[in-house]
Amino acid sequence: MKYLEIKKDDLIFNIQKLKEHIAPAKIIAVLKGNAYGLDMVKMGHVLLENGVDLFAVSELSEAVALRHAGFENEIILLTPTNNVDEAKVIADNKITATVASINNAKLLNSIGLPVDAHIKIDTGFSRYGFYTEELTEELGSFENITYTGVFSHFSNSFGAEAYSKKQFGEFEKAVEKLSQLGINPQLKHICNSCGAIRFDYARLDAVRIGSAFLGRLPIPNTLGLKRLVSLKCSVGEIRNL
Repeated sequence: MKYLEIKKDDLIFNIQKLKEHIAPAKIIAVLKGNAYGLDMVKMGHVLLENGVDLFAVSELSEAVALRHAGFENEIILLTPTNNVDEAKVIADNKITATVASINNAKLLNSIGLPVDAHIKIDTGFSRYGFYTEELTEELGSFENITYTGVFSHFSNSFGAEAYSKKQFGEFEKAVEKLSQLGINPQLKHICNSCGAIRFDYARLDAVRIGSAFLGRLPIPNTLGLKRLVSLKCSVGEIRNL
């Protein structure tokens, strides 16, 4: 028999360690890939019980599954949509959308329902997002969209810090440009797990934590996070050859 052992107490330990380390920034719990294979519904309940009430996912189906499981807290869909049916699902389920282009914004606005959204800035990772020079007054002209956040993503937060600093500087420029356009989203976030642990200057209003909950990091484990997942099996046979 083989099974995956997940230690809930170690997850709670990791949550508390991370909260202490990144305070006063909020934690956005990234539950993509079914919470990295740990069951996003069960993990979501543990997170809520331990003071983490802001979730993010990559797929619309994941966000809808969390809503259908009874979660009423904010859920951010990190991937933008260019499909009108998906836009309606986002609005109907009160999911926070991502706007990564003017076309995204036009589509979300066109369905005629109020939608909260985070603006995605491309600072060098090249996975969706506006370049700073693409931010124009048109972005603020959509009456059905409320911009509640703005974010980007470090591409090498586990490596040399110089490029991450460059990305952070570009993000600051984009946020300033948005402010000049009269757009001032409340929640600013750029850090993933490694960035949140390493770069105190970049934590801003919130950080996105995923793999660090599992104690799985490509950087030195300076917080003493516990590896809470083990794949175990029974011994089938022992032979001397």
